[in-house]
Amino acid sequence: MKRIYYSLYFPLILISLISASCGSTKVVSEPEVSAEKDTAPVWITDSGRRSQFPDSGFISQLGTGASADGARQNAVGLISQFVSSSVKSLSAAEFSSSSENGAVSESYSIHSSAEVASDNELYAVKYTSPYFSEGENIYYCAAYIDKAECVRLLRPKLNTVQTEILSSMKKADETEENFHKLIACSSVLSKKDSFYRIYDFYRIVNDNDMEEFSPAESCFLQAERRILDLKDSTVISVSVTDDFNSAVYNAVCSVLNETGFTVSKAAADYSLLATVTADVSETSGGVFQSFPFCEIRILSEDGEPVHSLDIQCKKAAAFDEKTARSKAYRTLEKQIKSDFEKNLLSGI
Repeated sequence: MKRIYYSLYFPLILISLISASCGSTKVVSEPEVSAEKDTAPVWITDSGRRSQFPDSGFISQLGTGASADGARQNAVGLISQFVSSSVKSLSAAEFSSSSENGAVSESYSIHSSAEVASDNELYAVKYTSPYFSEGENIYYCAAYIDKAECVRLLRPKLNTVQTEILSSMKKADETEENFHKLIACSSVLSKKDSFYRIYDFYRIVNDNDMEEFSPAESCFLQAERRILDLKDSTVISVSVTDDFNSAVYNAVCSVLNETGFTVSKAAADYSLLATVTADVSETSGGVFQSFPFCEIRILSEDGEPVHSLDIQCKKAAAFDEKTARSKAYRTLEKQIKSDFEKNLLSGI
């Protein structure tokens, strides 16, 4: 059975659509409000809403509030709850059926709540014009998502991400160097969030068979297994040429561990040498400054280069040498964590 995984993006997906706008989203900053003297719209009752926005083609919710904007926010909040509940319901059923795999450790992460957020690429939330009931002194508004429209928007995005996943997996199959095999597998796993960020919602609005995207899910499982298999043959020893090397050493090791490598101070399959330059100079104005630089080289056991990266940081400055040096290393540590992993995963 397939491993179920849900990205950490999901609780952030549905809330500022209320104030954002895009081509397929009807958001009115100053909404036109229908008064009670006009004929009440059909959608102000649940049965009427379902007749106008049938469940077969729409996700819709009726919101109320003391203001037109409050009614819109309430409606989109209810859609959030519906989507969150749907994801949890699907995941529970699929996880229970996939947990019999024995040798394969199955796990999943879902969100206890979802707030409909500002991802205009995924959600095309539209609203009716708010309706004010003078008798009840309350505003009504219906928020709705056209399922067919979402499928048209999301399917090509899923195909794009799946193509990238399959491409990385192909590189893992074709390369002979274990270092690059592991990097390619880590690249596959790095795309999990971007894949499930779309897939989580796509399967709610799409009633068709989802086998079209099973190759991507299969690649995730393959990549995880291969990384485990490669751990013993991709051990890396790390050394830093600098007197103040702890920050750089920890940053480099953190990236390697997160990417799937095993770091060791003993003999290893690969060696990483980080050469740091963080000289501090004083300007004529009495300011101490440094432009920290780090050169990273990774060699195989027989001395062949397998990866390299140069990191040049922006200026770190202070009114005393000690503080300037401290700032330089903090700057370098942050940039290593940011740039090194991106560089590794893009260098397959």
